[in-house]
Amino acid sequence: MPWVDIGFEAKSGHARMEKAFIVWSEMEIKFLGRTIEGSYAVSHDGLVTVKTPYDSKTVRSAGWPPKIIAERVLRELAIAEKA
Repeated sequence: MPWVDIGFEAKSGHARMEKAFIVWSEMEIKFLGRTIEGSYAVSHDGLVTVKTPYDSKTVRSAGWPPKIIAERVLRELAIAEKA
């Protein structure tokens, strides 16, 4: 689990760091008549990671809702699996 900078303590002069807590959400899409399942998570800096049992991919959300990005990435992973 990555460490995330959560600020600076003025009194002690030390940076505060803590582990990032990432929540994974399950999702599914229809693709070529099949149901494709995966999970996605959004990091504190806007990266969306999608995982399937076979692969994973991380992209920057670029202002789009994370669920929309995750669905698109899951479709890309499904296409790559068919290639």
